[in-house]
Amino acid sequence: MTTDTPPRRASWLGHHRGTVSLAVAVAGLVAGEAATRAGLLPPHVGRVLVTAFEGATVGGLADWFAVSALFRRIPIPLVARHTDLLARKRERLADGIVEMVETHWLSPAVVRERLAGVSFSGLIASYLRDPRNRDSVRRALRGFIVPLTAALEHPTFVEAIAAGARSRLATADLGRPLGQGLAQVLADPAIQHRLGDGLADVLGAALGKAELQAWLRDALLSALSEYAHEGWWESTKIRLARLFLDGDDDAGKVEHLVGEMAERLQLVLAEVRADPAHPLRLGLYAALHRWATRMADGEAPSAAMLTAGLRELLDKALQPGGALTGWLAMLRHELDAALDDPASAASLRLDAMIGGAIAHFLTHDDTRNGFDDIVRRLIVEVIESRPQLIGDTVRLSLSESRLPTRALVRQIEDKVGEELQWIRVNGAVVGGLAAAVIALTRLWLG
Repeated sequence: MTTDTPPRRASWLGHHRGTVSLAVAVAGLVAGEAATRAGLLPPHVGRVLVTAFEGATVGGLADWFAVSALFRRIPIPLVARHTDLLARKRERLADGIVEMVETHWLSPAVVRERLAGVSFSGLIASYLRDPRNRDSVRRALRGFIVPLTAALEHPTFVEAIAAGARSRLATADLGRPLGQGLAQVLADPAIQHRLGDGLADVLGAALGKAELQAWLRDALLSALSEYAHEGWWESTKIRLARLFLDGDDDAGKVEHLVGEMAERLQLVLAEVRADPAHPLRLGLYAALHRWATRMADGEAPSAAMLTAGLRELLDKALQPGGALTGWLAMLRHELDAALDDPASAASLRLDAMIGGAIAHFLTHDDTRNGFDDIVRRLIVEVIESRPQLIGDTVRLSLSESRLPTRALVRQIEDKVGEELQWIRVNGAVVGGLAAAVIALTRLWLG
C-alpha cells in the first residue's frame, strides 16, 4: 500500500539564509570598524578585516537585489523598472517554456522514442489482474454499451437501414431465396404435420360457413342453367339428374347436393386430421415442394409476380413511420427490458462477451502487442498532425486565467527559493574573499 508523501517544506533558515549572511556581513563590518577605531585590532589586520566585510556586504546586497528583482518590485529610482522580472516578462517566459517543450522535451521524435518503451497494455493488464478491477471494468463497459440501444430509433440510423435495404431490393431476386427457404421448411416433418392440420382446419371452418355454401349453390344453379342449353344430350342428362336428386325444385336439389358435399368433405377432412400419411396430405406436401423448388430455380410462373409483390410490400415497410420503424422500436424495447434484468439471457450473454474480451486481452500477447502499436501510432499521429497541441496545452496552463501572475511567481519562488538563498550566501562569501584578497594585495604592494 502506498502513501502520499507531503511536499518537503524548507526550514526558517532555508528561507532566510541569504538574509542571515547579509546580516552577518553588515554586523562584521560595523564590529570591525569599531574595533579598529578603538585600537582593539592592529591597523593592518583591522583594515583587511573591514575591507573583507565591506566586500561581503556589497556582494550580499548585490545578490539580494538580483534575487529579489526576479520575484518582486524594488522601489529604487532608475532601476525599479528592471525589477519584478518574472511578472513583467511573463509572456516571454511562457513562450520560452513552450518553445523548449515543443522542440526539445516533448518533440514528436522524443515522444516516439519514449513511447517505444511504454507498454500500455501491460499497465492495463496489471490493473485487470485484480478481480475487483475486472468487475468494475465490466460494469463500466456494460454501462457504455446498454445506452447504445437508443440508436435503433434514431432517424439517421433508421434511414440508413432503409436506404441499404432499398438498394438491395432494387436488384435482389427474392423468388429464389424464398423458394429455397420454403423448400427447407417443407422438408421438416413437424412443419408438414402442422401444415396438413392447418389446411384441414381452414377448409373445415370454410365449409361450415353459410356464405361459402350460398356461393356454391349459386355457382351450381348458374352452371346447370348454362349446361341445359348446350344441346339435347346435355338437357337430357340434366332432366335425369333431377329425377334422382332430392328436392322440390332446382334450388332445393342443389342445396341438398351442397349439403351432402359439405358433409362428405368434412368426413374426408377428419380422415386427413387423423392420418399423418393421408394421400391428400402427401399430395399437398409434394405439390408445395415442387412449387418451391421451381421457384428456387426461377422456373415457377408465379416467381416474378411473388417477387414483385414482396418488393412492394417491403418497400412500404421501409417508408418513414412504416413497419421498419415499429420493428426497430420493438427491438429496442425488448433489448432494454432484457438488459435491465441481470438474469436475462441477453444480460448474461453481454456479461460473458465482456468477460471473454477481458480474459482474451489478459492471455494473448498478440492482442496486447497490437493494442500497444495502435495506441503508440495514434499518439504519434496526433502529435505530428497537430504540432502545436503540446505547446497550446502548456500555454493554456500558463495563461493568466489558469495561473494568475502572482500565483506563478509564488510557485517558482517556492520551488527555487531555497537554492537562490545559497546564491546570496555565495555572493557574500565571494565578495568578502575578493575584498580580502584586494586588501592583502594592497598591503603587500605597500
